[in-house]
Amino acid sequence: MIKAACEQARANDVRLAVSNPAIELWFLLHFQDQSAFLDRHAARRLLKTHIPAYDKRIEALDLLLDRFEQAATRARALDTRHDANRTSFPDNNPSSGVYLLVEALGATY
Repeated sequence: MIKAACEQARANDVRLAVSNPAIELWFLLHFQDQSAFLDRHAARRLLKTHIPAYDKRIEALDLLLDRFEQAATRARALDTRHDANRTSFPDNNPSSGVYLLVEALGATY
């Protein structure tokens, strides 16, 4: 179902901010490179090595504020690798397009 939604969005020039396998990957990229496949449970476990109290509350995410550029650089590198390999969702694990949303909104952390 998600793959079909991604294809429909692409066909209609709608941009999505998908994190594969989960939003925790985007948060994890603020702290480390992650190029190997992982499931959402592994992403959460790895994130908890950096944010032990992580539980999806906004307060726990304050640690991300000064790390956006590192995360965006890492996410771009993943995109470049997937483009070179011609992999797209759901085969583009790990990947995160959240940086595109943040940049499109002109937001800063």
